[in-house]
Amino acid sequence: MRASSTTRKSNTSDRTSDRYFFGRIFPTDFQQNSDLQDWNWDPAFTNDVRTAFNLQARKQYTSNVTEWKKKWRLKKDKPICLNQDVWDGFKAYWQLDATAHIAATNSVNRRSKRGGKGEAVHNGGAKTREEREIEMTAERGGVPPDWLELMRDMHTNKQTGEVQDPVARELLATLSKLKEDKEAQLQQSQLSANDGSTASNMLSREEINQLVLENVPIKKGRRYGIGRTSEAISTSSSQHSVSSSSILQYIDRMKTELDEERTKRRAIEEELRRVTVFISNLCPEQFSATQTQPDSATQSPDDRCF
Repeated sequence: MRASSTTRKSNTSDRTSDRYFFGRIFPTDFQQNSDLQDWNWDPAFTNDVRTAFNLQARKQYTSNVTEWKKKWRLKKDKPICLNQDVWDGFKAYWQLDATAHIAATNSVNRRSKRGGKGEAVHNGGAKTREEREIEMTAERGGVPPDWLELMRDMHTNKQTGEVQDPVARELLATLSKLKEDKEAQLQQSQLSANDGSTASNMLSREEINQLVLENVPIKKGRRYGIGRTSEAISTSSSQHSVSSSSILQYIDRMKTELDEERTKRRAIEEELRRVTVFISNLCPEQFSATQTQPDSATQSPDDRCF
């Protein structure tokens, strides 16, 4: 794979990255070599696995190229995982006037998105809304957060405690104000009734979620901050509240399975080490156990191939 042939057009780059990643990780006959895989699946799902993998690989490939270009701009050395001719091809492509023009145009377009507010700033990492909702429920002793709390958590910088994204900041301020107004109305109506009622003037989780649905517009099938959701929230908390016991059981089960997988992997690695030592002692001239690849754990993100 040469940079000069993979970066001319986005569709060509996409196809090349698909072949590069899937072909590099999984050989063409990977279904007949399941012992070479970390994960196995029913052959009927192979196309689905390939599609999902290629989508993720394409994103990672784009991210890697961005990091490599940063190294080039800073006049740093070639990334460890690239061959010199590939690195030279990338550098030649980046120095083309046409490439610089495309990069400048894309940069302007990114900054002009969302009414001049620029690109979105995400603080939730790779977690989905559902995953973070389950985590927060477990952290709160089984009490699920409402979507306003969830939005604020996923858009708050954990170090500064501030909401960085301007769109998220404005939306959270608007929703918080609407929530306060509704609760003030409830309090006023209770005072006007003067019937000695002790009912809470705080909105329930379902009411807050419905408030979010009514005031966060849908764009491309998704609502900003909460993704895809149903159009209505039932007033029955039993249908929407997540059972704390079921969540904790799920988390415990996932931890147990993870520990089991780690134990299996350690056993395999130990067996592989023993075989490696045995072969190196048996055939020292043909095989050297001292030949090791660069440790990916010590490489910076821009030095990795994927």
